[in-house]
This record gives sequence, C-alpha cells and structure tokens, in this order.
Amino acid sequence: MKIFKAHYIDDKHDMCIDILNTGTNTLLFTIDEIEFSATSFGYFELSNSSDYEKAKGKFEFLKAGGYSSLLKSSMEYTYFLQRYKLTIEIPVVITKTENDINSDIEAMLNVEYKLIKHDENKPTSSWNCDDKKMYTDDCLVLRFSLSVEDFEYNIKENKNCLDFEVLLLELIRKTGDKYKLKCCFTCQYSDYSPYGCDGFGTMECYRKHKEEYLKVNDKPSYFEYLEGLSCEMMQETFLCDKFEQRTKCKGYRGFVI
Repeated sequence: MKIFKAHYIDDKHDMCIDILNTGTNTLLFTIDEIEFSATSFGYFELSNSSDYEKAKGKFEFLKAGGYSSLLKSSMEYTYFLQRYKLTIEIPVVITKTENDINSDIEAMLNVEYKLIKHDENKPTSSWNCDDKKMYTDDCLVLRFSLSVEDFEYNIKENKNCLDFEVLLLELIRKTGDKYKLKCCFTCQYSDYSPYGCDGFGTMECYRKHKEEYLKVNDKPSYFEYLEGLSCEMMQETFLCDKFEQRTKCKGYRGFVI
C-alpha cells in the first residue's frame, strides 16, 4: 500500500490530497468525507452510491445505469466524477548509468490532467442513464514528465489520452541510455493483454512463468505459450525484487529497451 501526493481542483475545491494506492489496482481519495475510487486515473467514481445525495451539490457527476430497454432490466447507478483537475506525484526508481557504472536513484513521475465537457462532434464511447445516452468528460493531459536529479524530462502536453503505455514509451525515448525507468513497465516479464487493457494498472506479470514468457515475441506466440497460465495484475509503476530490465524478448506489446 502506497500514498501518492496529489492536488485536486474543481469549482468548489482547491486542495492537496492523498491518493491511497491499495496495491490491488484500486486508487482511493477522500474529499469532504466522500470517498472516490478508480482502477485508472481519469475514471474516479463514488465508492458508495449512497453518498450521491450529499455529494451532488459539491461535485460534478455523470450518472450512468438505471433502466435499459435493450436489456429490459435495471442496473445500479454509477456516479463518475467530472470537471476537475488533478496533479499526481508518483515516486519511481531509476537506474542511472555513468562511466559504465549502474546505480539506482529515486525519481518522480509527474502526471497532470483535467476533465472537460465532451465535444459531441468528436466520436467517443458513451454511457446510458435510464435509456438516455450520456458522455463522460474528455481527458486532457497537461503534463507527463519525469523529474530525476536536477532535470525534468517532459513529453508534449495537451494530449487527449491518459494512456500510460503510450506516455511512458515516449518518456523512455527521451531519457535515453543514461536513465532507465525501473518498474513493471520496463520489466522483462510484464505485458499487456491482447484482449485489451485500461490506461493504467492492467499489466500482466509472468514472473512465475519466465521460461514460457521468454518465448513470446508476437500475438500468436502469446496465445501459444501463455494462454491459460495464471498471472498477477500489476500497475506500470510498481517495482518488486524480481525485476529484470526488458531486453530478452518483445512479448505481445513489442517493447524492448
């Protein structure tokens, strides 16, 4: 369990908060005694739907669920937090190479995004609330950077996708050989599922099946060698004592440092 330091802003709040990372791919924070949870940044919702009445005057929500004429049934309502800005600091470890000597140092991954009203002229997925089509806010990434020693590596701001796979790859290209991110994302034995993944926290760890994983270099071999094997779901920024730098095979995602 870890805590990410963060800063939250909306029309009624401007405050520092702690985001509790439970280690089970759940992110939690509390404001005004109301708890919000998510498995991926940008998709926080009320942890308890019963809190909606006391929260609706303090926060903006998209309400989804209810009756569906297509399914001819009703679902529980979900309340997605909208129209806010969040800045998060995620501590990470970097392997620094200098004069052919490697050493591990602490660094900080800086993430900043805001949710803005959806432009209905742009295609996107939608939700239903009592048979009415609803759109979640668009996510605008304002900052995604790595602060290491006295330097900050920034990628281009104002991206509209908070996808850690894409953003971390771009950061890695900028840091070059001197600084190498040391986490699940750059580990030899982690991968994304070919069935799809969220923007954060859905990496599959195959450290218990190393020999099988090292045979994987494309999608067909993923199914040939890994289908049906047990794996652990980890966050991109997690680090364990079984870490090995990703150099031996491409895996399904095709990433080799």
